[in-house]
Amino acid sequence: MIRCLARLGALLLMLVLIASCGPGRYIYTVTAKASRLYAQAKTAGAEKLAPYEFWSAQVYLRMAREKAGDADWQIALRYGEQSAKMSQEATRLARERAEAGPGTIPSQPTPEDDGDAPSTDEDDHGGSR
Repeated sequence: MIRCLARLGALLLMLVLIASCGPGRYIYTVTAKASRLYAQAKTAGAEKLAPYEFWSAQVYLRMAREKAGDADWQIALRYGEQSAKMSQEATRLARERAEAGPGTIPSQPTPEDDGDAPSTDEDDHGGSR
């Protein structure tokens, strides 16, 4: 009985140590959580309905995997957490916009919208006749 408890204690200690180290946290954060949330965003149609958030999540996920390949665990974890955050936001926006119907996706600003259109008013040029 004591031997069994000692083995159980050793197993729990190993699990705690693995969970607290970089690779263990990476597996949970990036491989499990961020990848799953990214797949949910893709399924929700975020690629078209929330493109900024969707592509941000994809790039962060790719960078997390790249940094893990270099054994840079802390940066990989940060990228993974950011990917998960952006994936959640992409999923939320995609669902909201899908429920709202067509025409709710923000479009790119036109020159007239952002004030870059040339002015035709003579007073705006500062000249006098």
